[in-house]
Amino acid sequence: MGRTTRIVAAALAAATVSTGVAVGAAIVAPARAELPADAISIGPGLGREWGLGGFSDLYPEGSSGKNYWTITDRGPNLDGGVGGTPCPVGTKVYPLPGFAPEIVRFRVKDEAIKVKERIPLRFPTGPAVGFSVRPAPKNETSLDGTCQPLGTSPRGVDSEGIVVDPRNESFWIADEYLPSVMHVTSNGRVLTRIVPSGTESTVTESGASVVGAFPETVGVNFRPNRGLEAIAISPDGRTLYTALQSPMEYRVAGQPNPSPNPRNSLAIRVFRLDISAWTAPVVTGQWVYGLDKGSGNAPLADKVSAMVWLGPDRLAIEERDDPANDPNDNPQNTTNTRLYIADFAAVPPIPAASMWNALTGVATGGKTLEQWYIPGEGAGAPADLPPKAPKCLWADVAALLVSAGFTDPTSPTRAGNGKLEGVAYIRPRGKNPALLAVLNDNDFGLVVPIPEQLNVLAAPALCTP
Repeated sequence: MGRTTRIVAAALAAATVSTGVAVGAAIVAPARAELPADAISIGPGLGREWGLGGFSDLYPEGSSGKNYWTITDRGPNLDGGVGGTPCPVGTKVYPLPGFAPEIVRFRVKDEAIKVKERIPLRFPTGPAVGFSVRPAPKNETSLDGTCQPLGTSPRGVDSEGIVVDPRNESFWIADEYLPSVMHVTSNGRVLTRIVPSGTESTVTESGASVVGAFPETVGVNFRPNRGLEAIAISPDGRTLYTALQSPMEYRVAGQPNPSPNPRNSLAIRVFRLDISAWTAPVVTGQWVYGLDKGSGNAPLADKVSAMVWLGPDRLAIEERDDPANDPNDNPQNTTNTRLYIADFAAVPPIPAASMWNALTGVATGGKTLEQWYIPGEGAGAPADLPPKAPKCLWADVAALLVSAGFTDPTSPTRAGNGKLEGVAYIRPRGKNPALLAVLNDNDFGLVVPIPEQLNVLAAPALCTP
């Protein structure tokens, strides 16, 4: 389906929904659909064939629960020296270094994910690539399948989040590498890349317009490869939200982690952007989102992977963890996946000129914002420490999957779909009920041939923070 066709279809759908009549028959929850890891080849490398996968977000098209957009991440990649990979430990190996991350449109039919459209990302100077945009330690040292250096590229992208702009059917994509947000045409051309101030020169040679809008501290102090992961957009297409995947860590190369270690922090930074003018996006808000506390000083889940717009400054946010107790890092083997509703309108945003945006991050009391949010470290915090937004637990997704019968055959008490990086909330329309759809990132079948799996559940009632 081309751009013009999609715009016409969207207009017709909107007109139909406004009359209170559902557009087509909705999926009856619970439902499951899969795309096998080897269903669609993307090329050979390291002695095997790789299949389309790595789906890293989910955005609904219409209200039936049958049609979606997703995006792949950077492509197949392995840790050097792990699993027999003949490359130095501490490097990242890309068996398909020419792979360009793809926007994917699919439909659910007969319990299968049917890919309808694939749109590779490209810049004015050439295709996007999945290897590093910056040298180590901010990104990994990138090697090809023969352990030869790939260097860095201003077209390097690790795409992790996608939304559709309803004004013209273009896309906004969150990137983990820089971190950044990209505005992309409906045919995959990157128009603008929104980056932390001070990092503009990193990507100017890509040919896309570059806007330094995020605080400079983000580009300096974010945890490597834990950049911007989640993204959400308002229904009018004028307001965008994005969030860091993990707390910033303020680590200096060659030195140990700061003490207390920010990796134990509960503080995730969330940003609001005014994108009314496509070419001149502006950051208009920044807040603290607090992860749930687990055992010891650690969060219950250590990262944010998805975000859904529910209202002005009101977002659903997914917290999840990495695979648990699995030496092969099987992405199916995760433990915690929960959705919370956060009300950012209830707390003041961090001012742009605040000391909490200082380049070093060290503020009153000698700690960073993130360090003040390490459990047990909050005593004596400055009076102007930005408060975290109130939140409520909306859905324990892993528990919902188990209750719906979507369990792991080898462990019936565990959800049978792990590493969920895509979440879509489909509001009730006419006779169509509210749905909650989740999609996994199968890591391109890296360890075992895990399929891409979409689960559609009956959406729980929204909670109020």
